[in-house]
Amino acid sequence: MFEYQAKVINVVDGDTIDVEVDVGFKIYTKQRLRLAHVDTPERSQANYTTAKEFVKNAVLNKEVRIKTSKPSKWGYFLAEIYINNESLADMLISQNLAKKYEGGTK
Repeated sequence: MFEYQAKVINVVDGDTIDVEVDVGFKIYTKQRLRLAHVDTPERSQANYTTAKEFVKNAVLNKEVRIKTSKPSKWGYFLAEIYINNESLADMLISQNLAKKYEGGTK
């Protein structure tokens, strides 16, 4: 598991964000991250906009801590995302905007 500081530069949807990651030595990389352990509504489903807006309000243009280990099946990295030591996944679940997801079929 790797841990980095990052700035959120775009919210794609409730469980996908774009970040600028500080990898050290004044080196930065832009990455698309998929929020690990949760699934939020898709564009055609109820609460899609609510979940996306919640994530925007929580993290857009803010510094976050990310923990990541491997790319997802879609090619971008799965990550645990923390704002002030609070898990974004847990925040979404507590607001009934996401379901726990550990892989496999939905």
